Amino acid sequence: EVRLAMKELFKALEYIHSLDYAHRDVKPDNVLIKISPSEQEEGKSNVKVILVDYNIAKKAKSYRVKESEDSKDDASRFRCNYLTHIASQNSQAPELFKSGYYTESVDIWGAGLVMFTLLTGEKLKRGDQEVIKTQVDNLSKLSENGKELLHQLFAFEGEARPTAEEAIEHPWFYE
Repeated sequence: EVRLAMKELFKALEYIHSLDYAHRDVKPDNVLIKISPSEQEEGKSNVKVILVDYNIAKKAKSYRVKESEDSKDDASRFRCNYLTHIASQNSQAPELFKSGYYTESVDIWGAGLVMFTLLTGEKLKRGDQEVIKTQVDNLSKLSENGKELLHQLFAFEGEARPTAEEAIEHPWFYE
């Protein structure tokens, strides 16, 4: 059910990012999840996810583009730049504590917070990279693929995080 919920959340993020918006406040409190028995298969669940509270969502004004149409090496996998630093204090991605531009990858950090909370029933404790790595590594019931995905979502550099589209393709979703 966590896999299904996270896949739906990444699809929602993929959609809003394709419209050049960043939610900028993805956190467990802003994700509504409804789990019901599947009508098609007994023993399976139907999961619906709704991302709410678009109060501080923002459409990008500047875009990152490929150096050339033939180039497959983008300067960034993320499309948009944002400058206004706003988000809930305890759910901010690390780049929001620095000045300068950031990308919609802040939403991917938030998706990591949601995944962690769904798996543990607790919120991630803030700290440096080592503190967060330890919390993820201590998830004894989570597979190595699941831990790897969480480590990617919690990369301290936004550019090191997967896009929503890349996250959906992670092996954890296919275990």
